[in-house]
Amino acid sequence: MPSDNYMNICINVAQLFGYYPIDIGETSVIRYALYRIYRTLTIGYFGSFILSQYVELYCTKQFNITDFFDNLGVNLLYVPTFLKILTVSNRGITQLIRQIRTTENQILEGGDTITITIFKRYTDYNKLLNKMIYTLGFITVLPFYFIPIFREVTIDINGNLTKHSALPVVGWYPYDKYKHYEITFALQIIVTVLGTAGITCSDAIFWSVMLFPICLIKILQSKLRKLRKNTTGDYSLDIKVCIRLHNIIIKFVDDINASMNLMMLIDFLSCSVQMGISIIRIIITGSFGLPEIFAVEFFAAMLIQLFVFYGLANELTIESLKIGDAIWESDWIDLPEDAKKMLLFVTFKSQKPLTLNIGQFYPMSLRTALTILKTAYSCVTLVQQTYGRNN
Repeated sequence: MPSDNYMNICINVAQLFGYYPIDIGETSVIRYALYRIYRTLTIGYFGSFILSQYVELYCTKQFNITDFFDNLGVNLLYVPTFLKILTVSNRGITQLIRQIRTTENQILEGGDTITITIFKRYTDYNKLLNKMIYTLGFITVLPFYFIPIFREVTIDINGNLTKHSALPVVGWYPYDKYKHYEITFALQIIVTVLGTAGITCSDAIFWSVMLFPICLIKILQSKLRKLRKNTTGDYSLDIKVCIRLHNIIIKFVDDINASMNLMMLIDFLSCSVQMGISIIRIIITGSFGLPEIFAVEFFAAMLIQLFVFYGLANELTIESLKIGDAIWESDWIDLPEDAKKMLLFVTFKSQKPLTLNIGQFYPMSLRTALTILKTAYSCVTLVQQTYGRNN
């Protein structure tokens, strides 16, 4: 069985919540069948709750601007999350993860010391990113569980307006949710855990997949720099290995785009609105209490998530352009003519940067992240002006 040190944290956590499929060859038939049932229940419950949120927004009789933006923010967060969960388990992503496992096994069994060192360094970096997103998710969702303590809602019971502790999130239920408050609260605790797990698990897997080609580029750069005059062995064989590795990296990035570009487009469109809503929530209340602190915390979490996503994509582009620099740093001038021609081919090919794309439109980069922030600011300004005129 291939090594799985690079992906083990994010895959194991995702399988804990039923968000990543297991291979039937890795377990018994009974366990596989039980996991399929568990996976269907968790994803099905989370998806049905998202639908219930829209039903509740449509059926609500009392319009409250604060509640509206709170609920809209959660809806816009959960819908892309549900799509990410489905994307994580699609054929393209699972094949990429199998390729990562196979490549890891090849590196650890047959790689040189420098190659193994580079790979282990990026494995540790990937685990750090995984732990960061899980910690961030826990810190972000925790305030939702304290909403009943700090917030009340006014409900109509038999024509009488009564104050009641608020629920963490809004959703439609086929019964009186405030009459059976404890049951509803328990169900919402489950769904917020599933929602947070969906966000963190999918992002951890995506970050791991996006980081992997950067690791391979670093290994390729190391191999190219080692083409020295005093190197023993066949130069052409070493260069062919580098050309093959470069082609593997290009194919891997193309496969990432084929599997993730639609999801990244949806995330791009919703991210700016989500961040804008977090700030709008503070503006419309005109105060700064615990709910507003929670909104700022959510905005900060979104900001970190945004810059990790687009920072990794930006790093991939930059490192892919440095492949030619690595060739220049080798002793290429002392190599035979046929070896120089092969290196020239790699240099020309590396001049086209590797990019991760948002749909079929834009490459992901830090500049794109700034565009999202500008769009969020525009949303805030528009709502602030509209809300100011209406009041």
